[in-house]
Amino acid sequence: MIMMKYSSQKIQSLATPSGGEFSVASPEEAFDFCRNLAIGHYENFPVGSVLIPKKRRPHFFSVYAFSRIADDIADEDIDFTKDEKLDLLDDFEDMLHGIKRFASGKGNPIFVALYQSIKEKKLPIEPFVKLLNAFRQDIRFFQPRSHEDNLKYCDKSANPVGELVLRIFDNFNDETKEYSD
Repeated sequence: MIMMKYSSQKIQSLATPSGGEFSVASPEEAFDFCRNLAIGHYENFPVGSVLIPKKRRPHFFSVYAFSRIADDIADEDIDFTKDEKLDLLDDFEDMLHGIKRFASGKGNPIFVALYQSIKEKKLPIEPFVKLLNAFRQDIRFFQPRSHEDNLKYCDKSANPVGELVLRIFDNFNDETKEYSD
């Protein structure tokens, strides 16, 4: 398996509606891109494990691809200033709020696949926005001073991921959210 690390130019392409060199022409191509990113990223953890039902894996891959590239923008040693990284995350958020533009199945593979997942699994936008806010906080890093600071960060980072996983499994409610958080 080839472990990939995206260059600044490739990451910048993925922060555009067209997707640049990664542009796709169908949701199937988009999900394939997200699957390949998930299984081939050098910081991979078992995403799409055989323990996850096959029909749910594409949704895991789309959420992972969104999260992975946004996290790479924030955390990777790439040729962007802090302000440029923040601008790229703003571009991600703009595409997220305009997700319906990807209904045609053409363009940025992450957002084409994410549109399908949001539509099919009725995923709200809010957990994705929270993740972007966590990545913005990573760029503007400050040392947590208290347990409360850590919990506030988790509310933007880990908790939204847990919520999305529960929703992909059609198992989200107030009780499961509390356990997940």
